[in-house]
Amino acid sequence: MFLIIVEQLIKMFLIMLIAVICYKVGILGQQANKAFSDLLILVVNPCVIIVAFQIPFEIKMLHGFLFAIAIAIFTHVIGIVLENIFVRGKDERSRIDKFAIIYSNCGFMGIPLINAVLGSKGVFYLTAYVTVTNILTWTQGYMLVQGEKFTIKNTLKSLFTPIVVGTVIGFILFFTRITLPKVIYDGLNYMSNMNTPLAMLVAGLSVVQADLRHVYKEVSQYRNVLCRQFLVPLLTLVFIVLIRAPHEPAMAMLIAAAAPTATMTMSMAIMYDKDYKYASELFSTSTLLSLITLPVIVYIGEIAMKMFL
Repeated sequence: MFLIIVEQLIKMFLIMLIAVICYKVGILGQQANKAFSDLLILVVNPCVIIVAFQIPFEIKMLHGFLFAIAIAIFTHVIGIVLENIFVRGKDERSRIDKFAIIYSNCGFMGIPLINAVLGSKGVFYLTAYVTVTNILTWTQGYMLVQGEKFTIKNTLKSLFTPIVVGTVIGFILFFTRITLPKVIYDGLNYMSNMNTPLAMLVAGLSVVQADLRHVYKEVSQYRNVLCRQFLVPLLTLVFIVLIRAPHEPAMAMLIAAAAPTATMTMSMAIMYDKDYKYASELFSTSTLLSLITLPVIVYIGEIAMKMFL
């Protein structure tokens, strides 16, 4: 599994390299980056979720899905606890730091990685994490970045987004055992297949625009990576062992928890006119270091699950 993860990461980083080249030669720019980000958030992600739920209903999978939901909730709670401990400020950058610690790139990087390791069942369990992330991103995360207080009005407004609507549709189709007509399914599947290429193009375009010359001198970069890519997944692994979760949902959740900072960190900054440059630096550092951190966490997870599960 360790080698499969490494191989898949290399493939994804090659797409990022293509984006970097396209930016350098003038084929793609920041306008394209924003368009790709919007397309991912508003169109492709809902399609990914709906397609993932188009599988036969099985009690065993529902059981595993409930474990995955519990793990996903725990992981986000841990992220919120850690950001409150390690990030004290309330300024714009501090709010971006907090968002970057809580939310992982579970969809854009998680889907191809988990599909390579666990197949379609793994992606199904991943939707539990993506569901929790989507709901919290557009409620807690949205209000965190905006610096707004929790209100019923803001929460209801945040829930009516394409991503959350797609999640609800997926749930309804799965539990009612409704199979979409082939022509509709194929169309949605074509769109969902754009997830990884578009996400890595966004990542590459963001990395190439970040000023990496001074990034690694900032303490916040290392603090965020420590929390997001080590403490959160390792504490999640402890929880997985304690509740004795089944292997497939456990590994899917661990990979999602160990993923680097979410692309949404930059997308939120772009959409709401926050410090996009700083958000892109956080994302770039986290994504580049994930080539090392993610395989290490998966390796530790494999050993722990063999020993205790």
